[in-house]
Amino acid sequence: MGFPLEIMFNQREEASFEGLNAHAGFLWHMTNSWTMGGVYKSAFDADLEKKSFLMQIPNPPVSVTENITMRMPSSYGLGVSYRHSDNWTAALDVYRTEWSRFVIETEGGSEVNPLDGDPISDDA
Repeated sequence: MGFPLEIMFNQREEASFEGLNAHAGFLWHMTNSWTMGGVYKSAFDADLEKKSFLMQIPNPPVSVTENITMRMPSSYGLGVSYRHSDNWTAALDVYRTEWSRFVIETEGGSEVNPLDGDPISDDA
């Protein structure tokens, strides 16, 4: 006859995200009714640290830290607005982010697609 085995399991994850980029924009009042604006957000590399803590009793606790670099893409936009009166304004804008340049670089130096984890090759 066996004996009962009880295993207690607890997992906690932490992440920190750090990076620096610049934003530049303009707002031009072309007339009393028409306004145009634009924005540019620079690409930047962000440092991402992921920590996982696993406690499984009766085993000793395990801690794993992963440092990766996220290459965030640039983005930009342009918009116009028409102010008919104090109560009515119409606006239209377009905005684009270069998501094809969004890349994760692992600790080992390989580059992967952040959405599906597939490796990124130079010949693609």
